[in-house]
Amino acid sequence: MSPLVSLCMIMKNEEAVLARCLNSAAGLYDELIIVDTGSQDRSIDVALEYDAKVLHYEWVYPGNKAEARNLGIDNAVSQWIVVLDADEVIVDPAGLRKILSTFADFDAINVQFNNFIDDVVNLSWRQIRIFRKGAYRYQYREHEVPIALIDGPEIVAPELVFEHRSPQGQSSKSEAMLARLALDVEEHPGDPHPLYFYHRQCLHEGDNQKAIQLGREYLELTKTGGFIKAEIYGNMAIGYQRLGDMARATEALYMALCCEPKQREWWFRLGALYVDCREYNLALAVLRAAAELLPDHSRQWEPQTTAKIYQLIEHCQHQQMHTLAHSHEGQS
Repeated sequence: MSPLVSLCMIMKNEEAVLARCLNSAAGLYDELIIVDTGSQDRSIDVALEYDAKVLHYEWVYPGNKAEARNLGIDNAVSQWIVVLDADEVIVDPAGLRKILSTFADFDAINVQFNNFIDDVVNLSWRQIRIFRKGAYRYQYREHEVPIALIDGPEIVAPELVFEHRSPQGQSSKSEAMLARLALDVEEHPGDPHPLYFYHRQCLHEGDNQKAIQLGREYLELTKTGGFIKAEIYGNMAIGYQRLGDMARATEALYMALCCEPKQREWWFRLGALYVDCREYNLALAVLRAAAELLPDHSRQWEPQTTAKIYQLIEHCQHQQMHTLAHSHEGQS
């Protein structure tokens, strides 16, 4: 019988976090495969200390993360593949191995990810990172995801947590990332996945016109609503506001509300936009509507939203009182 678990990773200059990651996976894997994409620090030495099989991937700028991941997966010999990044840790490796050792009738596990900043969770999401050998293969140069090679894979989502804990002062890789995203869009025409991430990264880099253009292209491809479409509209609103086009920013936020009418983030951001335009009556109306909605704690912004809503309400009320006082002074 083949080994149970192969832990597959890609890395480049991960000396600062690699040992922490591998220590968190102790007792989980039978085989450790690490694909190095050009480390110049002690990452390879650290990997060898953990008896890793180190493979070398020739990283030609701007690179291809999916190809690097698939190199490791193709060389794995175990029944199950667990994919991990060097800045991640597994909370319960023994529990995961127990799940995989039951030989249950499933093909993949959708893992709960918690992203930490200063030991506080600021974002949570799910992603397939565990699957049967031969069931999945990675796609896309950037923000790569596993694509099923079998029809109708059975996917489960047990209480299993990976934590993402990036080291402080991590260097920016935005230029190469943008190049990879642009190639993904070019190489996968009509695919909304790379469009979404390219749009988001352009906004992050301050290329507002490009972000808006890509957002429009994404919306042309996807006619259904939901969180991602609402986020696209929300991002476009940020781009328009940065460009000084408050009318289109307002319209974009109303479109986000149409996609997610019960998501108070969009009500709050619309209220904040009205505050910026000094439309305090309109701001109060939408902010009070936001305050009536229940929070959605799966969103990264929720822990701070409640306080921000009431702070803006108080600010609007203060501005109204100030305006009213000055109007009375003018009549005396």
